[in-house]
Amino acid sequence: MVPFPKPKFPLRTASKERPSLELYTGTEKPEPRKKFRTPRLGPLGVIFLVLRLCIFGFLIATLALFANGMNRIAATHQARPPAEILGGITVSTIACIYVVTTFILYQVNWMPHLLTGIIDTLFFIASIVVAALLGKRFPKLNCGTLLPTKYDLATHLKHNQNKYSAFVTFDKQSCNDSKAVWGIYIALCLLFLVSAPVCVALWNRVRRDSKKGPVDLDA
Repeated sequence: MVPFPKPKFPLRTASKERPSLELYTGTEKPEPRKKFRTPRLGPLGVIFLVLRLCIFGFLIATLALFANGMNRIAATHQARPPAEILGGITVSTIACIYVVTTFILYQVNWMPHLLTGIIDTLFFIASIVVAALLGKRFPKLNCGTLLPTKYDLATHLKHNQNKYSAFVTFDKQSCNDSKAVWGIYIALCLLFLVSAPVCVALWNRVRRDSKKGPVDLDA
């Protein structure tokens, strides 16, 4: 018998399992995707989400009340809305878009926390300005004592040079709606005042955790 020569190199794959081929027919069920989870930033994250929901609800309420007043003025086809109403609608609309955007960015971990805190501070200042402009006469005004005027709304506004105070004192409905908007904007001042430092605290926590190493906020 002829002796079989020994291999010069060891067979490293001799004891390993050979790869197998599988036929994919497309009938197999795909692997389930991971469920979407919001970032877990502790109590600060919960407070931020609650504040965002409250701010969004109050902004929608102000837009509804402003729209009611605009509808009454537009129905006359003669009067122009006061500048305070137009300014309030502008601030509420921009703030509403901003709140929805930051809420979505927070869910996907793309929100710039420090920048959000700065913008919240700006909206806090804007809310103070709007509340001050809308509530000039409200501390001494009793809506229940208003008497019906002999003029319609268009004539009443034109006679008073389209002043916001003329719209407020036109009837009880205008007075009550305007007082409600004023009160909501005072609440928005407080909410933005709390939201701004919460955003800064979130930024500080994320920055502190990033120094320790990569942190999976979805874990």
